[in-house]
Parts: sequence; structure tokens; C-alpha cells
Amino acid sequence: MMLSVDQLPEDVLHDLFDWLSVIDQPTLFIANRAPLVETSLGWITASHVCRRWRSSILSMPLLWAAIAGGVSASQATCETFIERAGRAPLHFWTWHLQHFGRIESHPDYSVSPLRRMVAQLTPRYRDRLERLALYIASGRRMSVDGGISDQRDLAIVEKCSFPQLKDLYLESDDHHIRVTAAFEAPKLENLYMNQIFLAFRAPILRFLRIDSRQVVSFKTLRDGIASSPLLEELELGLYNVYDLVDDASLPPNSHKKIRLPRLAVLHYHGTCQPFRLLREAIDVPTTALLSMDLSETTQAEVIFLFTYTRDFISHPKNDSLRLSFTDDNNTKTFHVQIYQSTAAAQHATADGMRSRSGVYVYLRDSGIWPRGDEIRSLMTALLAAAELGNIRYLDFDRISDACFETEEIAMFQRVLRPLTDVTSVSVGRESDLHFAHRLLCPDAPASPLFPHLRSLVLKPPRDTIPQLASSSLRVLSGVDGPRQHMETK
Repeated sequence: MMLSVDQLPEDVLHDLFDWLSVIDQPTLFIANRAPLVETSLGWITASHVCRRWRSSILSMPLLWAAIAGGVSASQATCETFIERAGRAPLHFWTWHLQHFGRIESHPDYSVSPLRRMVAQLTPRYRDRLERLALYIASGRRMSVDGGISDQRDLAIVEKCSFPQLKDLYLESDDHHIRVTAAFEAPKLENLYMNQIFLAFRAPILRFLRIDSRQVVSFKTLRDGIASSPLLEELELGLYNVYDLVDDASLPPNSHKKIRLPRLAVLHYHGTCQPFRLLREAIDVPTTALLSMDLSETTQAEVIFLFTYTRDFISHPKNDSLRLSFTDDNNTKTFHVQIYQSTAAAQHATADGMRSRSGVYVYLRDSGIWPRGDEIRSLMTALLAAAELGNIRYLDFDRISDACFETEEIAMFQRVLRPLTDVTSVSVGRESDLHFAHRLLCPDAPASPLFPHLRSLVLKPPRDTIPQLASSSLRVLSGVDGPRQHMETK
């Protein structure tokens, strides 16, 4: 029998409001908003429909706790939401999600009033917070030496304890924060510090992401990681670190490697030296997915780093080599990736971003493709660290508009020739087959580049199959060796 909405049982009505709170969230709103900025109360509007609905929604404290802070810049409104949340753990969270496109926001809208309100409320409700997104303003004021940082916002976190906190997002515009006293968060599982680094103690932390342009104390970072032995995902963006050589001041056990037995993902972007130190400080399981995004780093430093990642590169499960050229906004990049064929080439991280699996490095230049000698040096060093017999699958993922001279094709052939156990070659994704044809079918007769080649994989078919009418069709008939079939993906 069909029931009308007003006849639904109370438990079904609660389920309905739970779903409504997910799909129709309130937009960020402030009291004196710009006239062009439209706001919506979202699921809160349902509490105005009738007395029964209002009574039902008011009896659901978790709904109100989820918007207790970070949605409204009005203190009275926030206090009302907190009162309706009863004793439920509070979320001061929503304002920062517009950075990642997860909530709607108007271009003219400023989240500054929301950030200030969260900073104002946090000290009062610190013990009840389950999710906190906090902006630490620099508050810099002039002094004789040119300016000092006002520490009032920093005091909201520094040396404080957050007994119920599970998710913490920190952001700042102050690049002059140095060593801080650690905050304690015994239940913290996810920590993201955006353009800031603070000392922390989080014994059950699972996900840690730090993107910091400020000068970071490596000792403080190491101590924080050491306090989190259950880490599963570690993403670090470091560009400048200090206290690197003063080992005499360190405790005796500081030289022991930090064991992170559950670590599944290590993604690093930044300069070379912090990664080298990080690799020396942490015992990373060889089963972890490792990706490096290095900047301000010479090619010699990149190649040297392969000595620190040899155990990852040569891992028996890493049986696939992917080469690709991309051109995004006139930034031309050559990518090399060694990964496990039975795993996805990319994976989602805890914060919803995408990261490449296995070991990934690249060369990037503006306006021109990386030089052939740079590509050769990078690939030669990478393959020297690999177990060549492991590599069974070769993937030319995106060879878009990169033009190769005969000598460059010959260079690729020389570098790839040691991969004698390759059984499958994939090509596609915005690529014509001309590159594969010139690589696999040289003009001068020679022994097969891959003597055990069995299959040529075209991906996706709608992009590659129409091109088979061109001269690239020769790829299918001209490859020497016992190739047995063609596949499409």
C-alpha cells in the first residue's frame, strides 16, 4: 500500500531527512551578503513545512551538529544550531570545501566572515569538536624589525587538546610560523595542513597531508610522524626545511627509522633534499605506492634519488612501464611510471584527489618538449634501478603532438631494447599509432625490439580504430615477432 509523505512512519521520515541533508546541503551564507549572491537553506527548509516535520528534524541532533560552524557567519545562528545539536559531536567544517569544488559558492562570495566565526567559536567548544576546518590568519603587525606575527589565532591550536577530533583541516597565510608546541588529538584520523605546518601528536592518525611553503622543522615533522604509527596515506609537499645537521641535540633513538607498517601511499612533491631525508627517516613498506613530484631539482638529483627508491622500482609486482607526453597549457611534460598491472594506474586518496600508483617521475618544460638526452638519462637511470625481467607490459599512454626525429626514435629503441620480456604493448589516448609504428617497425631491418611480444592493445577503440585506415595500420602487420592478437579497451 502506498503512503503519502505525511503518513510515513517516524523512522522512515528520519531516513528521508538523513538523505536530504546529504543531497541538499545549505550554501554558505552571511548576514550582509552581496546582492548577487544567492543562498539556500537546503534541508533546513524542510523544518518549515509542517509541525510534524519540524518536530522530527529538531529531534535529529546529528543533522544540526554537522552545520554547527562554517555555514553561517552569524554567532546567534551558530549558537542555535549548537543548541539543537544537543550533546552530539560538533562539525566546524563546511566553509573550506568550496576550495575543492565540493560545495556551491558564488564568485563574489568571501568566506572570511565564516573563517573568523569558526576561530571565535573553537576555543569554547574545543572538547566537543569532531571535525574542524580552521584558518589561522597571520595578523601581522608592524614592529621595529619589519613585522611580527600575532599569535592569537595560533593559540587556538598550539599546546591544546582536542579529545573528540577526528578530522582537521588547517590553512594559513602566515609563512613565518616556526616551531610550535604540539597539539594533542588522540582520536584524530585525518589531518590536512594547507600552507601551514604545526607540531602534532595523533596516535591513531591514518591520513596526513601537508602542503607547506613555509620553512618547516624537519625534526618536528619527524616527531609528528613518529607519533602516528598507524599512518596509511602520507602526502607531503615540502620546499624548505631546517635543523637538518644538528644531530648532537637529538635524542639517541632519533636515528632509528620510523616504522609505518600500514603505510600504503607515499606521495611527495617539493624539492629533493627533504625527500632524501624523509626516505632516510622512514621505513616505508615496499608494497606502498610511491610517487614523486619534484621541483627546483636538477636532473642529476632526480637520478640520484633512484638509489633511495630502488627497492620500490625493482619490486616484483611492478611489471608495467608507462611512457607519456602531455601538453597542458603549453607546459610540455614527459612522464615515466612503473607500477603493478593488476592495480589501477591511478588511485583516489583519502582527500578525494587522484594520485598515480607505483613509482612516478616526470620531466617538464615550458613551451618546448624535454630534450632527448634528458629523457634518455632519466629512463636509463630508472631502468638501471628496475628488475628488467619484471617488466612485461609497455604502455604509450598519451603521445599527443610530440614530434620525434629519427635519432630520438632510435634513442627510445636503444633504451627499451633491454626489456626483452615485454609481451604486451598498449597505445592510444589522444595518440595516433605513428609513434608505435616507428618504434616497433624500424626502417632498417633489425632483430625484434620485443621478441616475446604477443599483443598490441588499442585504447580506447573509438579513438584508435578509426585511425587504422591511415598508414598506422602498418603497426598491425609490420611488427616482427610472434604477435598473436590485437586487443581493444
